[in-house]
Amino acid sequence: MRREARKGTHTGAAQAAGAMEAGHPEMACGEGHHGGNGDCTPGQRQDHKDDTKIIHRRRLNMRNHPIGQMVLASILCAAVVIPGMVAVNRASAREQAERAEAEQARVAAVLVLVEDEPEPEAVEPVQTRMPLYDVPLDADLQYYIIDQSMAQGIDPAIIMAMIDRESDFDPTNMGDNGQAYGLMQIWPKWHSERMERLGCTDLLDPYDNVTVGLDYLAELYRKYGDMGKALTAYNQGHYNGTVTQYAKAVMAAAERMVLV
Repeated sequence: MRREARKGTHTGAAQAAGAMEAGHPEMACGEGHHGGNGDCTPGQRQDHKDDTKIIHRRRLNMRNHPIGQMVLASILCAAVVIPGMVAVNRASAREQAERAEAEQARVAAVLVLVEDEPEPEAVEPVQTRMPLYDVPLDADLQYYIIDQSMAQGIDPAIIMAMIDRESDFDPTNMGDNGQAYGLMQIWPKWHSERMERLGCTDLLDPYDNVTVGLDYLAELYRKYGDMGKALTAYNQGHYNGTVTQYAKAVMAAAERMVLV
């Protein structure tokens, strides 16, 4: 009988310790002690108190132990960070979706503008030419004189004034007893080589005549470096140190030339 009582006591103590460990101290005096009526003797109660102190010490040791603290910290971090990460990911996904929709809307608006934009009408280039002089020469001949004069570095107004002085704008004029031809009164015997070099054969043709006369005046201007001297040599064949009245009259007439 003593062995059975002692066996029951050990069994009840083990069950009581398990109940205390599980957090149920009210079950510590339960089944296994005196037929399971839940009453405890004073010695059993003291044992239960001692067991409870041991359990609390274990829990405190777990909280104070570095590994226990790391475990608790990890649990707290997970509880705080994971919901925040989920919220951030959801917000980022919404922002990306909104940006994609805005970009699609912008592209669609640009396409609509491009489709609605009318094609530009073809505009013919505007050709601007230098105004013509108020002289009795047709426009084509004037443009030719202007282009050739500027190519030779000569003021076109000088050529217009020379033509006025030499032939009164008459391309068929024959002067000096029939030896001087056309608008600029060219002497063939003095300019045959020049005519051949320039490919001019008819001095009564206004274009050939102006081509030869301009080339001769440009040569004299390069030689003397002065328009008065060059005009003097053109009129009398050479420059003898004095600018002639002819040269002065031509330069004065050139200053009075009017563009229209």
